[in-house]
Amino acid sequence: MSDPAIEHPKHVEHRTMLRRVQDCTTAMRRWLATGNNSAELMAYLRAQPVDSGWLRSYRRLHRDLERSVGDAHQLETQLEEVGPRPR
Repeated sequence: MSDPAIEHPKHVEHRTMLRRVQDCTTAMRRWLATGNNSAELMAYLRAQPVDSGWLRSYRRLHRDLERSVGDAHQLETQLEEVGPRPR
């Protein structure tokens, strides 16, 4: 029988994925806080023209964030099969 105090690898992987979501969110927030990026975001959201370099950076950061959230969510559904994390 396995030791209940030992964490299932899926739980460890999930914590790692949640850290990745947090890191991607922080990267997006820091990027938006620099220069004129927040104003550019508002222009983009209003369907106004924006710099192509800015748009590439925004799309990359947004894609990374979406991917990390999706990966964490997918693993979360798998964790339902594993059961709760040991305390």
